[in-house]
Amino acid sequence: MNNNKHVYAYCCLYYIIHSFYYIMVVNRYLCTLKEFVRNKAHPEGSIAEAYINKECLHFCSMYFRGVETKHNQQERNYDGP
Repeated sequence: MNNNKHVYAYCCLYYIIHSFYYIMVVNRYLCTLKEFVRNKAHPEGSIAEAYINKECLHFCSMYFRGVETKHNQQERNYDGP
């Protein structure tokens, strides 16, 4: 009987910790979206426009040759061959 209370407590703690983690992920993404707002009269349009621009640049940067982007740069702790 005592073991069940222990398991229940761990389950509740696990749920609280993971719920907090997902809330932080969502808040971080919302903060990123808030940074996209340029026209406060129409925030939806400026968020959509900035998101499309970001996705287009992300897609195009994967195909650049000879230009260092976040997709083709070396690791920070690269020791060489």
